[in-house]
Amino acid sequence: MSESRSQAPWQPLTFGGVAAFARAPLGRLLLVESFFAALAAAAVMVVIHAGWSSVVEQAINGLPDQGILSAGKLDWSGGSPAVLAENPLLALVVDLEHDGGTGQVADLQIEFGRTDFRLASSAGYYVAMSYPDAWGTPFNRRALEPWWGAWKPVILVGAGVAVYLWLMLTWAGLGLIYSFAVRGIAFYSDREAGRARAWRVGAAALMPGCLLISAALLLYGLQQLPLLGLLLAFALHLVLGWVYVVGAAFCLPKIQVKEKLAGNPFAQSGDTPSAPEKKKNPFTS
Repeated sequence: MSESRSQAPWQPLTFGGVAAFARAPLGRLLLVESFFAALAAAAVMVVIHAGWSSVVEQAINGLPDQGILSAGKLDWSGGSPAVLAENPLLALVVDLEHDGGTGQVADLQIEFGRTDFRLASSAGYYVAMSYPDAWGTPFNRRALEPWWGAWKPVILVGAGVAVYLWLMLTWAGLGLIYSFAVRGIAFYSDREAGRARAWRVGAAALMPGCLLISAALLLYGLQQLPLLGLLLAFALHLVLGWVYVVGAAFCLPKIQVKEKLAGNPFAQSGDTPSAPEKKKNPFTS
């Protein structure tokens, strides 16, 4: 593996490129992290806009003119069970008794019952949550159609900003955890890695995995990647971070060991030791 001394700390896609951030200013690392966090946020926004928002709009248009969520119960005047809208990524259904009459074809199904709603996956797992008693939310087309039209851009941008901030904070903590591995490898391989440098390397090692999961999210949102592929990409991006931590640690510069001065211990560092003078025998001619 080549050392990172001559590489510019701009691209964290190779082992040497990640190791180069050990000597980079903090501002440069944050700039690169911001770029990758923005990519991930944009991918999440694509999933919401291309994969989910059209289903929500179609479901709202299919709601009856009357209906409300109040006192922890859903007042529903339509038939049940009923599929409001669905695509391969998301399905919105009303099933007051949760008897499973609608089936499930989407990766994520939101099922509205009489007293709770369920988030169900295509794998058969679900999470049920009761409606809060304090809710007084309209559940009809007349009220939700203008509300969604006004708040859709805010929700989309808010999701992107939330993902961006969450990643920046998470990377700071994970970089600290990864720094222990960087320092351990550097210690036993005689590499230069102080605390700050090891943290920067650990944080930069997360960028290749972020790029992978961002690409997977983008393809998933465009319905070009199945849910299984997205889950595999998520697992792989976790492993990829540790792979880059180990590889980058071995690309850090070697510690330059200074030669010990021989001879006079009080000699200056620029002095060169000279051979000791031989004493003359006073009894010889």
